Amino acid sequence: MFSDRPDDLDRLNVLLVQLEIEQYYMLPLPGYDSEALQGNILRAYNTAQTIIRDAVETDRKTDFLWHAPHFYFRALLCATCIICKVIGSSYKKFVDRGRMEQSVADILAIHKRSIVMEGDLAARLTSFLEPWLELAVSTEWEEEPISTFTHRLSASSTMDCAKRWKHDLGNQMSSKSQPAPACGTDAGSVMPSAADPMQYIDWTFMDDFDWNIEPNIL
Repeated sequence: MFSDRPDDLDRLNVLLVQLEIEQYYMLPLPGYDSEALQGNILRAYNTAQTIIRDAVETDRKTDFLWHAPHFYFRALLCATCIICKVIGSSYKKFVDRGRMEQSVADILAIHKRSIVMEGDLAARLTSFLEPWLELAVSTEWEEEPISTFTHRLSASSTMDCAKRWKHDLGNQMSSKSQPAPACGTDAGSVMPSAADPMQYIDWTFMDDFDWNIEPNIL
C-alpha cells in the first residue's frame, strides 16, 4: 500500500487508519473521565478535518475522487460523520468556526465529486447531507456529541449519523409544515406551505453498505 517515496495518497491512508483508531476512544465507557473524553472527541474531529481537506487537495492534483474505489468513499463518509457529530453538538463552541465552515464546504464538494451516476450512493447521501449541514451550522446545540454507539464498530459512527440526520430533518419539516393558524382558522385545515424535500431521499442507501441491520433501525 505504501511506496518508498510517500505521496499524498499514502498520507491520506495513514490518516484514515489514525481516525479508525481514534474513534474507538470517542466511546464513553462506564466511569469515563469527561475531560479525557472531550480531548479524544476533539482529536478525532481534527483528524477528520485534515482527512477531508487532504482528500480535496489530492483530488485537485490527481482527480482522486473520480477513480477512488468504494472503500475510500466509506472512509471519507466516516470522517464526515465524525465532523457532523461535533458540529451537531454542544462541542461546536470548542471548534474554530472558520475551519468548521471550510470543512462543511469540503464535505459537500467531496461527496458531490464522488457522484458517478444519478441516484448512486453519493448522490443520495448529498441530497440530505446538504440540508442537515445547513441546519447544523445555524443551530446552537445542547446535546453531547457522543452518548451511545449502536455497536462498538467503526460502522456505528455512520449508522448513528444517518439516524440523527433523518430525525433532525424530519423534525425540521414537521415544524415548517405546521404553522400557527391565523385567527379564526381551524388548525386542522392548515396545509403545508411547501413540498417536503425529504420525499426525494431514499433511506435504503444504508443497504449499499451491506450491513445486516433491522429494517426499522432508522
